[in-house]
Amino acid sequence: MGGGPPSPRDGGFALVVTVALLVLLALVAVGLLSLSAIALRSGGHGAARAEAEANARLALLLAIGELQRQLGPDQSVTAPAGILDAEPETVVPDGVGHPHLTGVWSARDEELGERPD
Repeated sequence: MGGGPPSPRDGGFALVVTVALLVLLALVAVGLLSLSAIALRSGGHGAARAEAEANARLALLLAIGELQRQLGPDQSVTAPAGILDAEPETVVPDGVGHPHLTGVWSARDEELGERPD
């Protein structure tokens, strides 16, 4: 029953099991490599997006700073050009070429030389 020499059929079974395990390990290795490649690519996209957002934030701060520099020390009023519309009830401004451009007006009363209360 169990004390004799192994039969020729026993060696073939071990070979089949070994090959099956090698194939399984190869599939696991390929799966892990593709998973790591995907993770690296998505990490690269995240870094590029973060850099683009930082650049956009910096550009916005520079634009606001330049606008404040041009306006001077709180002596000007800004408003979109759409306020010059003759009929403010309409949704689309009539007669204003660029209603979203910002205009700058002096906050001082030009006749009195002082700011209105």
